[in-house]
Amino acid sequence: AILGWCGLVNIDNITYTWLGNPQGSSIQSKPANTTQFTVTPTRTIFTLQAASMELNITFLSPIEVRWIKQRVV
Repeated sequence: AILGWCGLVNIDNITYTWLGNPQGSSIQSKPANTTQFTVTPTRTIFTLQAASMELNITFLSPIEVRWIKQRVV
């Protein structure tokens, strides 16, 4: 079985997909358009356009304290 993420947003009764694919469901959606993305050591930030709305999605990449200690020494 495939396990994955799917992000949906409903704007003015229209569903947009901003992450993944809603496979195996009866959901009809339009893709949101990626207008910008930024990658930093601790975050990945996506800006997407869906209808008249701008979505800002941030994924955090946590840093463990032991990683910092290893780098500082």
